[in-house]
Amino acid sequence: LGGRAPDTLVAAARLIEARVDAVDLNLGCPQSRAKEGGYGAYLLDREHWPRVYSCVSALARALDVPVTAKIRLLPTLDETIMFAAGLQASGCSLLACHARQRGSTTRRRSGPADLAATRALKRALHIPVLANGNVRGRDDVHTNRLFTGCDGIMVAESLLTDPTLFQPAPANTNDAKTNPAKTNPANTKPPDPAGPLAHAADEADVFTPHSRLPAGAAAASCASSPGIAPPAADAPNETGRRSGGSPSSAQRRAVALQYLELAQRYSPPSVDYARAHLSYFLGRDGTGARLVYKHSHCDPAELRAALAAASDVSQLILIARDAFGRGGRRARPAQPGVWWCAGSGGAVKEHNTAPSAGAAGGGGGREEHKTAP
Repeated sequence: LGGRAPDTLVAAARLIEARVDAVDLNLGCPQSRAKEGGYGAYLLDREHWPRVYSCVSALARALDVPVTAKIRLLPTLDETIMFAAGLQASGCSLLACHARQRGSTTRRRSGPADLAATRALKRALHIPVLANGNVRGRDDVHTNRLFTGCDGIMVAESLLTDPTLFQPAPANTNDAKTNPAKTNPANTKPPDPAGPLAHAADEADVFTPHSRLPAGAAAASCASSPGIAPPAADAPNETGRRSGGSPSSAQRRAVALQYLELAQRYSPPSVDYARAHLSYFLGRDGTGARLVYKHSHCDPAELRAALAAASDVSQLILIARDAFGRGGRRARPAQPGVWWCAGSGGAVKEHNTAPSAGAAGGGGGREEHKTAP
């Protein structure tokens, strides 16, 4: 819930209490609507701390389910820890931390998340803490959790790009023969003392399931989540995913088609929802001349036009069947387009090679690009 008035928050929470495992107070949103309403990350300023504590306290007293919160970093680590300790004392049962400062309404991700600050926050509190930030692939889930010592990992937009991010890869039966360390943790080489896992020895117990939330709260702990498995081998497994890394193009296509088939069966309010989600699957990044689709072999401008022209989910399914492949380049030479890659005026580009007139010998040639109706 996003809000700033204790009574209003309690009234809203009571409407949903019977249907949820916990009620979370949003203290991390930096968007313009949060600024206008005076909630989210705009309650992190010290002058608003008493109001925030009263909101958490009122929710904790009124509800039978746990009250949790998500915050961002404050200007200093000391302030962050002091504020979080106040939330804990007010009745917050679990805290998620997006390890970036509030920034502005238009620039919310300036640089990487400060996971060292999250680690310090976890060590200062006795309630479960979730780390948020710097997860781009499956192996980051394990690495970030080991580094921070947190009880779980929270992921946002990366899950839109790869919904299988938390899915454990099947064991590779060849690993035991080629690398005993991957099947026997006792054979694993200790982390480099100067590396990012320098404190792994101090946090060797972070994979022990534990939760301090009241019994019966299903969202209490992520510590036993099957997605927090150590990274496995780098060889592709039977799912098509490279274990410990990114999924293959075939797996991205399969998951996207599964999503779109569900969207066709359970229609979203607008096709725009499915269109935007498919863009995430395709790895859209940048705008204008810098636009790329990291997981598509198609020309970015043509793919963008095809997505924009799709009027229903069935047309998005046709696009998804052909669009996935190794890509990510901004400037691409002309090439035979798939059927839906429309050029100007709705024409489809045709790519032919004809002999060059006056070329010496028979090996010369030049490319001609024709436009077919």
